[in-house]
Amino acid sequence: MTALLLFCLTAAGLFTAPPLEYDEPDPEDFPSGIPVLCYHHVGNPPVQYGVSTYRLASDLQALYENGFFLITPRDIENRLMHVPAGRRPVMITFDDGWEDNYRFLPGTEQPDPSSAIGIVQNFLEEHPDFGGGVTFFVSWDKVPFGQDSMEKFHSLMDMGHELGNHSFNHTSFLQLSSEGWKRQVNGALNLFDSSLGLRTGDVRAFAYPGGAIPRGGEVQREMARMTWKGRPSATTAYIVDGMITSFSRVYGNDFGLFAIGRIDMSLYSVHQLLQWRNLMVTGADRSNIRSPLQWRP
Repeated sequence: MTALLLFCLTAAGLFTAPPLEYDEPDPEDFPSGIPVLCYHHVGNPPVQYGVSTYRLASDLQALYENGFFLITPRDIENRLMHVPAGRRPVMITFDDGWEDNYRFLPGTEQPDPSSAIGIVQNFLEEHPDFGGGVTFFVSWDKVPFGQDSMEKFHSLMDMGHELGNHSFNHTSFLQLSSEGWKRQVNGALNLFDSSLGLRTGDVRAFAYPGGAIPRGGEVQREMARMTWKGRPSATTAYIVDGMITSFSRVYGNDFGLFAIGRIDMSLYSVHQLLQWRNLMVTGADRSNIRSPLQWRP
């Protein structure tokens, strides 16, 4: 009866429901750092720019125990909408496409459990709430993953991991003109296309060779307007600067998506990562559908 009376009063214009009182907080008041971790070789003993198999497995365990959730470049594009409430986003990337990143067991097409993909897959099977996958940035100055790259490309994507572009022949952008940048990006996409066909459209992220780009922002501007076969050549791009990029920096200007920082994990540790004070934690769940939307990126 009360509900019917309210409906009648509202319809007659005699009663107006008060608005929900909720002040959207300023995003600057919240930690918003998105750590992107960069690995290269994985093996025993570790080589230059490499980590041991034990170290990689230990890093995954430490990240999981400290509330992190794996994201890929797709999640950066969709503004982390799939990161569960209360979890910290983290991206794990592997550069270059070395064979120790994805090696088959001899005589099979099964991942070697001591390769990077074997370690990651084993951990994800035991911890399915850790997130979807990791990202492999492949450069074409070598045979990607050492062997059977076509089969490995497809199987990585089928597992839920992401393939990224790491250039045609791994030449630093510091040494090239804008035309050279385009050859490095689109030349690699042509080679991906020969293996992936239509799935090349899912190779959307780019990692700069050597991790460095010239100052001034021209690379970012060029990447933002670069196209391949009528679509953007890249939608995000990554440097290696030992920094955690803030969400506000990524989306705070037109070109923030094309200079996202990464941390070389042969030089840093998860323990050091945890000392950063700007690590993002996503907002709390709504208690019901009528609750105001809490702030989240």
